[in-house]
Amino acid sequence: MCPALQEGDELLISRRKRVSIGEIVVFPDPRDLDVIMVKRVKRLTSPDKLWVEGDNATESTDSRTFGAIKRAELIGVVTSILTQNI
Repeated sequence: MCPALQEGDELLISRRKRVSIGEIVVFPDPRDLDVIMVKRVKRLTSPDKLWVEGDNATESTDSRTFGAIKRAELIGVVTSILTQNI
């Protein structure tokens, strides 16, 4: 799958915590809270946890590395992607 985001894209984010499979979410990296991650929700593993993966599976650090993330940790859900025309 081709990554949905490219360098230079800008994101509009809703602070809602309700998410569906396939949506793109923003959250702090569980291993380094100063780093912000943007990943796609692949599974809802329990009422309060999400399994997230990057669109580029061979190059992505995601739930396959750090496990499911808590819904409460979400910064928000991406509602729009503003692509830069080069």
